[in-house]
Amino acid sequence: MIITLADIRGYQEKRKGIKTIGQFKELGRELRDKFALTDRQAINILNGNDKEILKILEAKQGEKIND
Repeated sequence: MIITLADIRGYQEKRKGIKTIGQFKELGRELRDKFALTDRQAINILNGNDKEILKILEAKQGEKIND
């Protein structure tokens, strides 16, 4: 499944309600598994690292074109 900007925004909204590191890890694993991301990519998305998010979107867009 290809991740979209709307997906990223949705997960960042979910992140706002997280209170524990366990919940953060659980959300990160969900994001990673759903969109075939690395752990680092999922963390960057949840932490709102804009530069890295753009890299992820570019890479995933390239995967879609090559499929």
